[in-house]
Amino acid sequence: MTISNVDPISGVDRVDGDSLARALLDILPAAAILASAEDRGFYSSDVYCAGVTADFVVSPDSVDSLQKTVQACTTRGFAVIARGGGLSYSGGYLPIKARSVIIDMSRLTRIVEINKMDMYVTVETGCTWVQLYEALRREGLRTPYFGPMSGFKSTVGGALSQGSVFLGSTRHGTSAESTLSLDVVLADGSLLQTGSASGVTRPSPFFRTYGPDLTGLFLGDAGALGIKARATLQLISFPAESRYLSFSYQTAEALLDALTGVSRSGLAAECFGTDPYVQSRRIHEQNMAKDIGYLKAVAKGEGIGAAARMVWKGRRSLGGESFVMNVTLDEPSRQAADAHVAMVRSIAMQNGREIEATIPRAIRSLPFNYPNDILGDRGERWVPTHALAPHSRGAEVVAALEKFFGGREDELRRHAIEWGYLVFAVTTRTTLIEPLFYWPDEPMPFHERMIEPQYLARLPRLEPNPEATAAVHSLRSGLIQLFAELGLAHLQIGKAYPYLQTRQPAALNLLESIKKSVDPRRLMNPGALGFL
Repeated sequence: MTISNVDPISGVDRVDGDSLARALLDILPAAAILASAEDRGFYSSDVYCAGVTADFVVSPDSVDSLQKTVQACTTRGFAVIARGGGLSYSGGYLPIKARSVIIDMSRLTRIVEINKMDMYVTVETGCTWVQLYEALRREGLRTPYFGPMSGFKSTVGGALSQGSVFLGSTRHGTSAESTLSLDVVLADGSLLQTGSASGVTRPSPFFRTYGPDLTGLFLGDAGALGIKARATLQLISFPAESRYLSFSYQTAEALLDALTGVSRSGLAAECFGTDPYVQSRRIHEQNMAKDIGYLKAVAKGEGIGAAARMVWKGRRSLGGESFVMNVTLDEPSRQAADAHVAMVRSIAMQNGREIEATIPRAIRSLPFNYPNDILGDRGERWVPTHALAPHSRGAEVVAALEKFFGGREDELRRHAIEWGYLVFAVTTRTTLIEPLFYWPDEPMPFHERMIEPQYLARLPRLEPNPEATAAVHSLRSGLIQLFAELGLAHLQIGKAYPYLQTRQPAALNLLESIKKSVDPRRLMNPGALGFL
């Protein structure tokens, strides 16, 4: 009788697994290698679903140990997948097959250099956005784009790999547009530096586009081309004045007209809107602990009177029946702020009315918070989708959304699936549309670890509802297909949005050639961007 060396659960050859385990122990301390089924299952899941369980989860604490770890894995035929804060919803770091190793970047958090003279900061990519923000603010500085709302957990590397917008994005664009240079670990464990930092004489990361833009090549790649180890980001002075405005509209068309007008003016740091459903959730379902947290933050910056007025006026004026647009302005002086507030009002109030700026003020007072909203306030599951459109087509996309969901009302009602959407202006050209799904189903083990324990304890515990989750999956797939037919763009491409199959032949051929050059055995995050 022949005894198989193949593990019946993972399908991995035990000899290969043992060889890799020994190699990893030569590089990392035992505590940095997670092998339990529970840990590996958690790290192989994201906000929305679970992938194939990784064979190992490892946490290097230096760029050198990261390089050696990648080399140890790939020389033995194991795929390597970098994981940042773990808040992807598009399968970005989920393994799709056995013989996979997840590299947890959470110990690579050093802020390597804050260069005030040349106005850049270099960080290891496991650094969270809140860590970076707080360190820079002490120096009177900030990155132009300074993080997603999930920045309490989300990392610099995750945002650069997946693409990210929010704080600062209406004026300064995506996470990619604030990036100057990268240090990237390739599939063979070698280290590639990009931009002016790749010179042989006195290299410095001060200039991105010295020759072809190699930095851009690795931004938004979902880790398919390499693992970002360090990143250099631009710096700006921390704004002397910030102002907050909110406006209410009766139609989606009026909201979008105002949002694109404010966006094209170039005045807003952030400009975003909500439909009546999302607006209602934001106002009426906030728990008191969150209110108290925002109150404390506002009171610290603006006084307790401002904090009290924010909640009292906001709840009286916002309601849930309107489309709402929120605007934040960052300015170098009070005079500039006053002038630009007047200009934004003149654009925004053509078809709307001004209301208390509760939401933008609260967000900036406490920009990074625990990711408790990955479950709804009634304990229900949540997942977003999104697409990027030129301003000229924003209304067309919203109309297509309404038609899509309008044709599926019976299915939505049968499974108690609720939906709404956000819109966000990205620079002067682009509208991001983000539909959100909420549905009743029990939480995943992922949620149990990621959500603040005291918040999780207050949520109702829902019963398993696989039929509703299957319906959401079908709806979400249909929506992604609709976005593809409309020719829209995406951030967080991961393994959810079609990328390679939607590229023109010349672009596809070049992408395939690049992948073959940097990852000939296709062991860097298989499935990301569509590379299998």
